[in-house]
Amino acid sequence: MTLPVKTQQEVDVTAEIGQVTAEIDQLKEELNRLSLSLNTLERQRNALSPVSKVPPELLFKIFYLSLQFMDASGHRLPNVFPERTRLAITHVSQRWRETSLNFPDLWAEIYLRENTSHQSIDMALRNSQNQPLYIEAPGPIQRSAASHIFGERLRSRQVKAIYLHALPLDFLMVFNLSHIRHVCKEVETFHLTLHQTLVLEKEFWYMITFQTFTRLRRVELNGWVNNPFPWIRCPSVTHLSIQPGLLATMESMRDLLAFLKISPQLEFLHIHFGSTSVNGERLVEDLHYHSSIYLPRLCTLRIKSNSSLPLCILLSALHIPPTIQVLDLSCSNHPPDAPRKVASALNLACSAVSPPRMVIVYAVYQPNGHHSAIPPLLIQSSQAQGDPRPQLDVQISITPAPAQAQVSLFCPFPHSNANDWLFSALRSIRIHHYPTAAVWQVLGCIPTLETVTLYVRENDDGFLSALRGSALSSNAASNPQNPGSTRTRPAGGFAALRNIEIEFRGCAARWDIVYALALGGAILGTQGGKKLDCLVFEQCHSNLGGVTSGILRRISENVRWSQKIVVS
Repeated sequence: MTLPVKTQQEVDVTAEIGQVTAEIDQLKEELNRLSLSLNTLERQRNALSPVSKVPPELLFKIFYLSLQFMDASGHRLPNVFPERTRLAITHVSQRWRETSLNFPDLWAEIYLRENTSHQSIDMALRNSQNQPLYIEAPGPIQRSAASHIFGERLRSRQVKAIYLHALPLDFLMVFNLSHIRHVCKEVETFHLTLHQTLVLEKEFWYMITFQTFTRLRRVELNGWVNNPFPWIRCPSVTHLSIQPGLLATMESMRDLLAFLKISPQLEFLHIHFGSTSVNGERLVEDLHYHSSIYLPRLCTLRIKSNSSLPLCILLSALHIPPTIQVLDLSCSNHPPDAPRKVASALNLACSAVSPPRMVIVYAVYQPNGHHSAIPPLLIQSSQAQGDPRPQLDVQISITPAPAQAQVSLFCPFPHSNANDWLFSALRSIRIHHYPTAAVWQVLGCIPTLETVTLYVRENDDGFLSALRGSALSSNAASNPQNPGSTRTRPAGGFAALRNIEIEFRGCAARWDIVYALALGGAILGTQGGKKLDCLVFEQCHSNLGGVTSGILRRISENVRWSQKIVVS
């Protein structure tokens, strides 16, 4: 077969194509060389930038904190995806990628979402190497992703904490995975937030038992409304938090007391009770059995209740150890005798605890400043200056019932006896509130009280009445302008009083002078010539005249009179 002979034109075209192809190859080589040179120059430029001089350890800390997405107050921002940020960091530069991959702690937090892929889970497991894992599900959980993470891949890994924000079905699905018991033997923290009420019959309690979690220390349950406690029983749990709205039923209270009875290792207990359906009389026998509940390691006790009954039941059963550091109690003033019952239960529970020496009392108003309803009254302890004892933080809040708020001008005060535990060693009290005359009488009977700081408004003579003593007539009590009326009576209250600090609030002109004269007369008539160490008046409207100054100097050598600054 004879091949066709190429024409000269075809030969020329072929040669030209070959020449162009060679030139393209040369250009590609030059382009690659220039690209490498550009990368080299960029790396040299980046090496001179300040961020490139940051040590890898510090750079890792920056990366780690960037995953939290917290605002200035420390709260995590919504709708953020730390795993996406972590992946994006590896694509910024070679140094950033090397740094992120060289610190397995950056990959130890694994997030399960509705669209989480198996590849992203495997990548986090691979890069985290042998670091303990923290698994978080901030929303709906995909079953395949949960099975993937809690399967065979974690048999040789330590899972240190699990955080679930889920619907009840998702929660039960995770706890019913075949490998969950084996995987979670090393778990130390379990945090559950339920977005719907979970109701389980007794025959299904076994589905969520923690008895195989041999190292579990912290359990936090949010939205745990009406389920019992047997499944929580674990000899290693030291921190238990159940909030908000645990339904206080006969069964749940018995379970709670039984749990506390066998949990002497508890160090932190926080329970928020919701609605109550408990018959207190029916629990008398149980309380007798559980009255010796002692938690020797307990450092923090926080109890909040919509009714005083669960709080009183719990306090009546507990013996709080002397090493307690935080005691935070809150309930409503329902029934009306709730404050007295809370105080009595507190006296029993704290019999071994050293009472505070300084207390602050103030009303807690809503952020919007709404004052039409009576605000909760908060009693808070504080460390007195020079007190060598460890700090004891005590907070007691009594919220008025709606019906009471319509007929009373004062917050309910939980202590009506000077011998109550909270007042038994009190030396200083700050009252940023306006107590009733009955409350002032109680405070006046505290034998150790040396310093009183109080607010005074116009026609408010509760402190003066208590200072003069219980024998004060109703006429003299309502007329603080007549200090001489107190001189024929026996010694009044506040026997150990040494310092008084008064701040005038909303008083008309000259009322501060009238009150100062009345105070001077009350002290001269009841203190037997004993002078105060310090007498302070703040936010005064009037100038201190010679007559008033002379009377005040008779009761204290150290008198401070500070006038209110008026901004025009």
